[in-house]
Amino acid sequence: MKPKIPIICHYRINFESAWLVRGTSNQQGGVDAGYLTDFLGRPYLPGSTMKGKIRDSFNRLLSIRPEWAMYRQFLFGSAGQNTGQVYFHDGLLDMEQIDTAELSEIYTRVSMDRYRKTVKDTAVITEKTVKPFLPLAGTIETYVQEEELEGIGLILLLCLLDIKSIGSGASIGRGRVTMRYGAPSDQANAAEETSYCWLETKQNDEPITWSLHQVESLIQKETERQVRER
Repeated sequence: MKPKIPIICHYRINFESAWLVRGTSNQQGGVDAGYLTDFLGRPYLPGSTMKGKIRDSFNRLLSIRPEWAMYRQFLFGSAGQNTGQVYFHDGLLDMEQIDTAELSEIYTRVSMDRYRKTVKDTAVITEKTVKPFLPLAGTIETYVQEEELEGIGLILLLCLLDIKSIGSGASIGRGRVTMRYGAPSDQANAAEETSYCWLETKQNDEPITWSLHQVESLIQKETERQVRER
């Protein structure tokens, strides 16, 4: 059997608005809701949150490519011991030095019942959110057979590019994300205050980054395939 090929999806997220992935309230000095922090007191994006966002995007993709359901267990696992073959690593602050006091903002707002459209009991809540435009970097990794490389690689990229918000409070404008495809060598893209992702594989232990042209070609092939099958 041929050795499997590693797929590494890198992402670098610049939130365009304040964001909140909830931690315990006592972790943030008694506010009603505060963000998760690492051992240095800095906010981070849990791999489990990214897995949930990728799963949501994948379920939307199934509406146009239902045959991709065959990859569901490989990507996300199933109930019980099977946790899937994709590893979602935490997104960590992509900054060497930063004062943690400069990371957060305090908001007080009135909480509404989204179904009844009425104010909830104890409706005034105080939340500690993370300021926008603080870059977080992480990876999504797996190993595949050569014949699965393009398919699974494309699925992961499409799911990343589909993300529009992360964390709680999306309905009030929190956690906005605009994801684009771009590699570190693309200096113009890297300089923008936006979010981007790129895919890397390895051949003979040498990293190979998929170019934007390669990704666009795969998307075009998939689009043409859909047209033929209609």
